Amino acid sequence: MISAALTFAVLKQHFPEALKWALFGFIIVRKHHGNLENWDDLLTITPEDFRLLSEQAAGIDYVEFRQIISGYLEENYINDAFLRQAIKNLKDGSEKLHRLRRRIKRELQPDDYLLLNYLYSVLLTADKADAIFSGTLNFDAGNSKVLLANHIQIYKNEKLSGAQTQINSIRTEIFESIGKAVSNLDNEQRILSVNTPTGSGKTIASLYAALLLKEKRKRKRIIYCLPFTSVIDQNYDVFENIIQFNRLPDDSGILLKHHHLVDLNFSVQEDNGSGQLIREYQPNKSIYFIEGWESALVVTTFVQLFYTLISYRNSSLRKFHKLSDAVIVLDEIQSVPHSYWKLIHDMLILAAKRLNSNVLLVTATMPLIFSEAKKEITELVVQKRDMFKQLSRIVLDASELWADNNERRYTEWPVFVEKMKKLVLENMDKSILIVMNTIRTAQQIYLFLKEKSENHQSYFLSGHILPKDRLERIKQIKNNRKRPALLISTQLIEAGVDLDFDIVVRDIAPLDSIVQVCGRCNRNGMGKAIGLAVLFALKDEDGRKPSQIYDAFLLDKTWRVLSGKKRIPEYEFIDLAQAYYQEVKTYHSERKSINLLQALGKLDYGKLASEERFTLIDNSYAASV
Repeated sequence: MISAALTFAVLKQHFPEALKWALFGFIIVRKHHGNLENWDDLLTITPEDFRLLSEQAAGIDYVEFRQIISGYLEENYINDAFLRQAIKNLKDGSEKLHRLRRRIKRELQPDDYLLLNYLYSVLLTADKADAIFSGTLNFDAGNSKVLLANHIQIYKNEKLSGAQTQINSIRTEIFESIGKAVSNLDNEQRILSVNTPTGSGKTIASLYAALLLKEKRKRKRIIYCLPFTSVIDQNYDVFENIIQFNRLPDDSGILLKHHHLVDLNFSVQEDNGSGQLIREYQPNKSIYFIEGWESALVVTTFVQLFYTLISYRNSSLRKFHKLSDAVIVLDEIQSVPHSYWKLIHDMLILAAKRLNSNVLLVTATMPLIFSEAKKEITELVVQKRDMFKQLSRIVLDASELWADNNERRYTEWPVFVEKMKKLVLENMDKSILIVMNTIRTAQQIYLFLKEKSENHQSYFLSGHILPKDRLERIKQIKNNRKRPALLISTQLIEAGVDLDFDIVVRDIAPLDSIVQVCGRCNRNGMGKAIGLAVLFALKDEDGRKPSQIYDAFLLDKTWRVLSGKKRIPEYEFIDLAQAYYQEVKTYHSERKSINLLQALGKLDYGKLASEERFTLIDNSYAASV
């Protein structure tokens, strides 16, 4: 508190016309060992607080104080008279805190949320570095060698120059289009997109786009975000392969992975004059670097990103300032709940402009968060519609959804089980993926089918499998060459998992999930026949609908856009997705987003901790042990 009072007085001297900035200084110093609270609470000082302040002011050794802060602050601020006057002004003088608090509150804007968080984040980082490294921190990610866009081109030309299939031609076209588009961007085009078909190499293409943007705009880092940890590990491995191929050092300053299960290992290569050596930091120091995103390329989750951008927590906001001068990639952006579209729209536009960053959205099914017509977003692959229309890798069979009178039809569990048995036995030479909506139904169909086909190698994936084991199973499926794979999975297989099957079966889900699963079918266009994806709407053994795990609103819009459709070729997917998102955009509620935006605009951090808080994942089932 006493440091906050001094900070307020010093900033008031420097910026007499901007008392708001002095208040911000007071807040961040006062709260840098805790979480941010509502505006009124942040600026409340009790009579007991003022009594303690006077006692502390009387106990300061100003000679020692001047030595400590020598070179940082003018000495005329470090004396008993200045500090006591600062405390008096806050209590009952011209800057009486409760009066200022009310007046400034009326002027607060969303920009102030970004400014306060930025300053708070910088102070937190400096404070933790000073505590952990005792003033001896000598690492800067900016000094590491960096991955360049040219490295991606070299890797692609050498490693990904396979047969001239249709999908490979599209992949090459995507790279060329991105290169031209980025070179022609102006400085105001900050929100960008790569909206291309599944299996078209979006991971490498989006990294290429991000590196081009980083070099063109002189950004400090790339923050590459994905919805699930399993996909993070997969993409991280791809990026690591590119680094190794280009003989760049194994250096956390070049590439860093951050999610809640990550190993606490941070190491850099240094030149000690006689050659390169590896410096490995101890876990407490590694945590500082990892949680602070001290790298040129950070691969992380949507949760880590959005809980940094929209938060009241000390631990999350510590890396807020790393969102400045950055290229922020949101891969599989369709995973963001529609109730937060307006929140994400407003906050990303504001952050991109005020924090001097670029945002790149990547997906095969682009939600209508930003409008191309209003020039809110710029597509880097301008011929994307032609690419979608060229493709004929798969057909989506939705005939099981409709009765003869075109009414919605649900398939009873015994009927579905027999249909799957017949499918497996009639396709002994084909790889098959069956995606269920619940772990229970996935387990049941797995145990049943595992005994029915000796020709298939059976696998099971769900959220109940340990993440390390999930990754191992995905690798086994990719490397399996002896027998066709039969994989039973929950929806975790949808986004970004690079697996390829001849036949895909899916219990009904929101349309973006359906299209994502279709992306696991004849993914590389190498099958002799067109891939087949089959949709069912199931009832389980108890007559319940497993699809009810999803938002009823999204399911209803999916049924509406699929109405009457029986067999849907891949080239119609883009129109189907746009029709679906138009339905969602037209009828979805923005209440959650608006309430949160109003709270952020008034620095009402308490709302972010309340029942109406911003939540990307449901943690209600989790408990601390």
